[in-house]
Amino acid sequence: MNGGNKVLIVGECHIDLYYKNSFFSDLIENSSKKLMDFSQNSDFQSKDDLKNILQETILDYHKKIESSSFIKRGGNGNNSAELLVNLGIPVKLLTVIGSNASWMVSELQDLGIDVSSIYLLDKPTPISTIIDDPPITKILVAPNFKREMNFDNITISNEVFQGVKIIFFTPIAEKFRKIVHLVEKIEIISAFSIELQKVKLYSELKDLSKFKMDILFSNLKDLLEIFKKEIKDSNDIQAIKEMITEIDKDLHNHSYIRIYTFGRKGSFIRADNDISLDIPIVPVKVLDQTGAGDTFAAAFLAKLYSIVEDKNKLFTLYQQKNRENLLNILKECGEFSTYAAAYRLNSGKSPNKKELEKFMKNKELK
Repeated sequence: MNGGNKVLIVGECHIDLYYKNSFFSDLIENSSKKLMDFSQNSDFQSKDDLKNILQETILDYHKKIESSSFIKRGGNGNNSAELLVNLGIPVKLLTVIGSNASWMVSELQDLGIDVSSIYLLDKPTPISTIIDDPPITKILVAPNFKREMNFDNITISNEVFQGVKIIFFTPIAEKFRKIVHLVEKIEIISAFSIELQKVKLYSELKDLSKFKMDILFSNLKDLLEIFKKEIKDSNDIQAIKEMITEIDKDLHNHSYIRIYTFGRKGSFIRADNDISLDIPIVPVKVLDQTGAGDTFAAAFLAKLYSIVEDKNKLFTLYQQKNRENLLNILKECGEFSTYAAAYRLNSGKSPNKKELEKFMKNKELK
């Protein structure tokens, strides 16, 4: 299937219920004060002493916490689709939502996203509750509701893939197994992300990913949990690289190109033919961490979309004779996605093309 021009996003679209308050900041301040007072007047005798102080601090905090609250679209699929369309990339979203969320379809359509592959089920749409107290953000999810938003009783025809250049599973999950199986037989660029929330063990990934896709994204922190490994010193860059090499021995079986992110240590791109790239971060003040990972992956695909014509072209780049060409392309994609993620962290929103270009002129990778 050559000549496709859209990016097909396969991912969740649900409701985000935001509470903006100072809960975490106040808790840190009050806990620090109590611990300081206690340490000046008594010696800690056991772990239970600390637990009692922290419990007392939490119990003393207001029972009803005033917040500024609002509802908006959320989910990996939604975030990735919105970023890509903001960057001028034609996007189709393949997802399942509940009957109480048809308003999201209208909003996505107004953004210019193809909503012809959004399916509605007669079930409640999952709601994620987000406690936002910058720079701390915690998301309370309901996996039981999310599991019900699946394609088990939905027929996916080949028409869904017509005019598609890249398909992106964000993240890969059991609920998307049917679609993963279909993609194996179609000549389109395939990408996926791995998240601990959807894949708990490497054996689950092996069972789900039966063929070698093109691009893999994952946070190293999640992979350490999935592979049951540990980096003793997270500031030891050599130890980080050695761990990536170890994990990559398995993950190279699932993707030609692997991108590992690790917070302020940057991103690490590995690919067949011994391609190895380390991309530093763009130092910014963090306003909101939500969606940064989605932004990184989507921006990477946006840049790749603008450079690589189709699956056949990408496949030729995997050949040893084209190694340097692929390396340069991956470097350009990695730097572009790093800037996009930094913009998101610094502003709390997805950039459009002009905003990102301006941001890139004023910031440097370090």
